[in-house]
Amino acid sequence: MGAERGDFMSNVLRNNEKETGMTEKEIISTFGIILLAGSETTATLLSAATYYLLKTPSAMQKLKTEIRTSFQSEDEITQISVNKLKYQLAVLDEALRIQPPTPFGWPRIVPEGGRVIDGQWVPGGTKVMVPIYSLNRVHTN
Repeated sequence: MGAERGDFMSNVLRNNEKETGMTEKEIISTFGIILLAGSETTATLLSAATYYLLKTPSAMQKLKTEIRTSFQSEDEITQISVNKLKYQLAVLDEALRIQPPTPFGWPRIVPEGGRVIDGQWVPGGTKVMVPIYSLNRVHTN
């Protein structure tokens, strides 16, 4: 088949430095978050990308051509090499833009003294968030 590829956890554990690396508790906590948060967002991204590629056969063909002409063997397919596929990255970015896996970005806190946001006065200390779905559809962004 191809070269042995360890899973993500194996790579982290193998490269975790005793002196400067993560503690066992930090590793368990981090991977718990990755498993919970990463699985849903990844599934949403891949579902959206697949849906829009199937609706746009020319985009699907362009992506297939890029992938099939970029690698001579399975061993050449690595995390580094796939991140050099410009059209593939554009497809994934566009899928994230059109169908973001989370409804909101990180909350921000209005600075002391307050601010006017989109014509509305917002007092200092107020948490505000922007809906990513809407933000991604504003042409000035």
